[in-house]
Amino acid sequence: MTDKFIYDVRSSELFAPDGSFLKTVLCPKAKQWDQLLPDDTSDKSRVCVSCGDRVLNLDVMGTAEVMTAFADNRSQGGPCIFASAAAKRVVFIGEPKNLQSHFSRTNELTSKMSVVRTVRTRREIKAAVAFNFWPDVRLVGHGQYRIQSKIRVDQDPHTGDIDFAGDYRHEPLKVENSSHGAYEYVESIPFTEYYPHHQSSPIAAYLIPKNMLNGTEVIVADPIEDHVGERWSQGQTYKATFVPGVIEDRRVILKPQAIEACMIIG
Repeated sequence: MTDKFIYDVRSSELFAPDGSFLKTVLCPKAKQWDQLLPDDTSDKSRVCVSCGDRVLNLDVMGTAEVMTAFADNRSQGGPCIFASAAAKRVVFIGEPKNLQSHFSRTNELTSKMSVVRTVRTRREIKAAVAFNFWPDVRLVGHGQYRIQSKIRVDQDPHTGDIDFAGDYRHEPLKVENSSHGAYEYVESIPFTEYYPHHQSSPIAAYLIPKNMLNGTEVIVADPIEDHVGERWSQGQTYKATFVPGVIEDRRVILKPQAIEACMIIG
């Protein structure tokens, strides 16, 4: 038996190193690791302020520690867990290929600098103080750089079913049935531009560890401000992530000049 857990991306099922089923990994709050609050200096776990549960980090925890946690929490369906695509103790099966470049870029950056995390609700901002963070609070608004996406909606004229498109090359769905013969979905809403990053709270905050010194080089995984990271030849622009910055007087100063915006052709 190896010491590696097995995670099936397609079914979200986690299995122990001996092949036994542990749990289906599903977070109803849809939280990402960067949205959780650290509660351990070695980052073995973090706390979700939305539900109060502790989330175990399979990237860091030993196999025996994880199995003990599952044994202690069996009646509750097992503990909440997290594992990145780079986890050494997890074998991913059915992993989508398009995730590889994202994780490679993320690991390259975060291995060299500290990552400053972003929270976007008032409850999370207030809770961060208890975990020894200084919240660098910002108003959320559209920046000087225009981030935009587009959408078109087609609709089945008989059933009402809808189809979405974000590519100008999209063709209406074709249908053939016994009642209506062959026909196409009809355009209901033409291509329309929109801003894709609205949030209900007017504020967000960068979480700065209170012992972090001035001049510390950091990476901001989820910038509050808008900076273009990618441009599509069809007109869409995508927000930059993992932007370099530096800590000055308990503020995060981003370095947007370090962003190398790439062009997507197609």
